[in-house]
Amino acid sequence: MDEQSVFRKSIFELKSFQKDYFISLKDIENWLHKHSRLFNQSLNNYSCSIHKPKLPCFCCKRRTDCLFIDIYYELDKQKQIIKKEEIYGNYVAEYNLLKSNEIDLKNWFNEYKQFYYDSFINERGIIMQLNASKKGNEYLKFIIRIHKSEFQNHNLLNKILEEIIDIEIK
Repeated sequence: MDEQSVFRKSIFELKSFQKDYFISLKDIENWLHKHSRLFNQSLNNYSCSIHKPKLPCFCCKRRTDCLFIDIYYELDKQKQIIKKEEIYGNYVAEYNLLKSNEIDLKNWFNEYKQFYYDSFINERGIIMQLNASKKGNEYLKFIIRIHKSEFQNHNLLNKILEEIIDIEIK
């Protein structure tokens, strides 16, 4: 199997995890772990001459290794979301402990209200688009979607803060 086939196979594997156009955070985590060695090896000798790691490739004829590296980088960023999801669960647990105490609740709210305004997940979830290849003058997109239901703690924290903000406004 040639080198480009190995990259193609790993990308198809990732696509196979998608159910109803979405992929789970757990599948992302597993895919990253499984392909970390291939990723590290590919950084030393990949084909894009102008492409520097962590910058998108805009070659007219994009090779599979460039796409694989871009996908890996983007998904690796999502690991931070997994870590944040655990932290948000702690914030929700903290809220549940002190929600009956008005002063503690106000202090808690003041500490975390910026989260509501900085929320990075829209009503559908997270959508990542990468340039897969070029057809004519347009780039064909490789799209990865993570459904908003994957972010239960994030969604719950957002709902709690929204309710508090609504009460404050009234």
